[in-house]
Amino acid sequence: PRSNNDRTSFWMPPLRRPSQAVPDCRIGYIRSLWRHARSADAAYKEKHWQHLCAAIARLAVEERHVPDRHMVRDCINGIGGATLSLLEQAEADGLQLRAPPQGRYASAAAAMLVALYEHAEAAPPSPGPIKCPKTELLRRAMALSEQPFCPAERHLKPPDGAAGGRVRCAAFQQMATLQTLLYVKERQDKRACETGVVYELLEAGREAAATLR
Repeated sequence: PRSNNDRTSFWMPPLRRPSQAVPDCRIGYIRSLWRHARSADAAYKEKHWQHLCAAIARLAVEERHVPDRHMVRDCINGIGGATLSLLEQAEADGLQLRAPPQGRYASAAAAMLVALYEHAEAAPPSPGPIKCPKTELLRRAMALSEQPFCPAERHLKPPDGAAGGRVRCAAFQQMATLQTLLYVKERQDKRACETGVVYELLEAGREAAATLR
C-alpha cells in the first residue's frame, strides 16, 4: 500500500464569497437613476421619466444581490439599452454606495412601503383591511425617504393640466410600480382625507416592508 508521503497533492483555490467580495450596488444605481429622473422634466420625456421611476422602485424591492448593471438587466425585464447605458456611465463616474442615515431609505418606494407598514402597526385592530390616507402616507414617507417628495400641498391641489389630476413627483411616481407588483392597492375614500385616496398594504408588500426594516 502507498504511504501518505506518496500521495499527490492538489492545490485548491480558496472559495470566493461574492456577497463579501462584491458589494451590493443597488443604492448607487438608485441614486444615479434618481438624478436622471429629476432632470427629465420636459413633457416629451414623460415615458422615459416613468421608466426611470419604475426602475428605481423595482431595484428598491429586489431580493437578490445586485453587484453590477448586468444583474440589473436580469432583475428588470425590458429595462432598455438607454437605461443600462446610464448605469454604465454611473459605474465609470463612481457609484455612491454610502448607506443612508439610520432610519432612512435611498428610495421613495422603500420609504412608502415601510410607511404603510408602520401605519398598519400603529392602527387600532380592525376586522377589515387597514387603509392609510394619502396625506398620512406622504407625511410618514417624507420622513423616511432620502429622495425628496413634492410638497404635500401640491399633492392636495395639483396644478391645472396635471396628467391624471396628479402632481408630477418622481418620488411618488414609484407608487405606480408598487401597485403593479401587487404590493399596494389604491382605493377611493372621500371621507379619509382631502385627496380622497387611501392605500392598503397587501401581503407581498408587508413581507417586503418587513425585510426592508
